[in-house]
Amino acid sequence: MKKVLWKITTYMSVALLIFSIYSCGNDDEDSVGSRALLVGIWNGVSGIEQEWKDGDLIHDDKEDYDVNVEFKEDGTFIERDRDGGNSSDNVTGKWSYSGNKLTLTDDEGGEEDTIVYTVTKLTKNELVMELREKEKTDGIVWEYYAQFSYIK
Repeated sequence: MKKVLWKITTYMSVALLIFSIYSCGNDDEDSVGSRALLVGIWNGVSGIEQEWKDGDLIHDDKEDYDVNVEFKEDGTFIERDRDGGNSSDNVTGKWSYSGNKLTLTDDEGGEEDTIVYTVTKLTKNELVMELREKEKTDGIVWEYYAQFSYIK
């Protein structure tokens, strides 16, 4: 009886060990692509912007996105209008990428502004990122959603 109990305990211990190793495997399930894939020039394809006021859709804009953004290896970026706009319209700043979060900090107008996008798709040729925000101001609930698609 003691040997049977010992075998059962041993088998259960091995099973629990295997389960615990498997469950601790990859905690970056939200990870999309890599930093290296982001480096380069991305050309905007489409953009969606929506806004809600107390649950009612008040703005729904879907259009071609005529912007390109260059993510440089040194952690800086530059965003340019592709319609031949003035270079003073360019947005520059710093970027970082971790998991599926792309953080852009621009230095436009002498003040830093940081936006954190969620990257939903990142391959060597395609980038899709989105932004969701919600806030309550003066009793009104404002919600904002944007999605931008790029190709290399």
